[in-house]
Amino acid sequence: MHQYLNGSAPAAPGIAVYRRLTAAALLLIAIGCIAGVLVPAGLNWDFANFYDAGRIVVSGQQDSLLQKDKSTIAGFTPLGNLDFWGTPLSAWLYAPLGRLEPETALLLFKIENVLAYGAALLVLFFHLREFVPRDNTVYWRLTAVFSSIALLYQPFWTVFRVGGQTTATVMLLLCIALVMHYRLRFAWSSLLFVLAVLIKPSLATGLLFLMIVSSARFALFTFAHLAVLGLLSVAVMGLDIQMEFIDKMLNGSGYTADWFYSSALFSIILQYMYAFDWPRSLMMQLSAVLKLCVVASFAWVVIRTRPQLTDRHARAHFNYLLAIMFFLLVSQTVWEHYLSLMFIPLAFLLAPRARKIAGLTWMGLVFAASLPLQNIIVVQLLRSRFALDSITTLTPLMLLKTAPLWLGWIFLLRYHEWFIGIYRPDGPASIQLADGS
Repeated sequence: MHQYLNGSAPAAPGIAVYRRLTAAALLLIAIGCIAGVLVPAGLNWDFANFYDAGRIVVSGQQDSLLQKDKSTIAGFTPLGNLDFWGTPLSAWLYAPLGRLEPETALLLFKIENVLAYGAALLVLFFHLREFVPRDNTVYWRLTAVFSSIALLYQPFWTVFRVGGQTTATVMLLLCIALVMHYRLRFAWSSLLFVLAVLIKPSLATGLLFLMIVSSARFALFTFAHLAVLGLLSVAVMGLDIQMEFIDKMLNGSGYTADWFYSSALFSIILQYMYAFDWPRSLMMQLSAVLKLCVVASFAWVVIRTRPQLTDRHARAHFNYLLAIMFFLLVSQTVWEHYLSLMFIPLAFLLAPRARKIAGLTWMGLVFAASLPLQNIIVVQLLRSRFALDSITTLTPLMLLKTAPLWLGWIFLLRYHEWFIGIYRPDGPASIQLADGS
C-alpha cells in the first residue's frame, strides 16, 4: 500500500488507474449499502431500542423510558427488550421512527445511516486533502486508497446487521466538529461534540479529555452548551427522569459487555474473571489499573508533543484526534460499530508527511484485525459451531477481538512523534511544527 501512497514504485500508475480503483471501490460500497438496506435484518436488535424510545415519547410514556422492563407502549408489546442508554432528551430524535410501522422505520433508519456515514466520510476526506500536497496525481492516489479502506473497514458494515445505529450520525457530528476545532471555531466544535454526547453519553470521557487539553474558551463554550441543553431537557422531560438518568449512568459506569460483542481492552479482564472465578472486586481493581495506564499514557503523549506543536491549529487538531482515541481506549464496553470512530484518526496516516512504512504496517494490521471478529455474523457462527468455554480457546479470540484498540494504543505510544509530521511547515498554511522535531 505504501507504494501507492508515496509514489516510490518504479512505475507509478497514472491518474486513470486511480480513478478506476476509486470507481470500483465506490461501486462495491454502493452495492453493499443497497443490500444492507434492503435485507430486513436487525428489527429486534439495536433498531428496536431506538424505535421503542420514539414510540414512548410519542405516546407520552416518558417516565418508562429508562426502565429495562416495559410491559406495553401505547397498548402494544415493545419491539425489543434492551436498556435505553441515551440522554432523555435524545429520545425525541427517534419520535419520527415511532410514528411509523416497524418495517418502514427500519428501512428509513438504515437509509439515514448510509447518508450519515457517506456525509461523514466526505467531510473527513476533504479535510484530509488539506494535509496533502496540492497535486492532481496525489489527490487521486489519496482518493483511491481512502475509498478502498472505507470499503474494507468492517465496523462501518455492522450497523446493517443490528438494524441501524446512531453511531453513523455521531461520526458525522464528530467529523464536522474536527474541522471546526482545527479552525479554532470552538463554539461550533464544542456544540457538535456536546450533541454527539447527547446521543451517546459514553462519549463524555472524550469530551472531558478535550476540555482538559484545550483552551479555556472551549471549556466555557462546552459548559454553556451543556447548561442550555440540560435546562431544555428538564423543561421538556421533567426533573425526575434527569435524576434517574444520572443514577443509571453512575450505576452502569462499570458495565462490560461479553467479549463477543465488545472490543474494549477490558473485555479480557471480564472473561478471565468468569474463567477463573475471580471476585468482581478484583475485576474492578484491574480495570481501574488499566484505565490509569491509559490516562497516564495520554498525559505522556500530550506533554511530549506540546513543545513541538507550537501552532494553535496544530495543537487543537492533534488533541481532538487524541480525544477520540481516549474515549475508545478508556471505555468499559466498545461495541463493534464504535470502532467506526477510530477511522477518523486512522485516516490521517494517509497524509504523506505523516506516513512511514512502519505506520502503514500498523494501519494495515488494524484494518486486518477489524475484518473477522468485528463481524457479528462471524462471531455468532463461531459461538454456534464451537464450544468457546476454555481459556485456551477464548484467549486468542479475545486478543483478536480487542486487537484494533490494542494496536491503536501501541501505535500511539510508539509513533506519535512522526504522526505529527502532518503539521510540518510544508503542510497547510495555518499549520506549523516547531523546528528540530
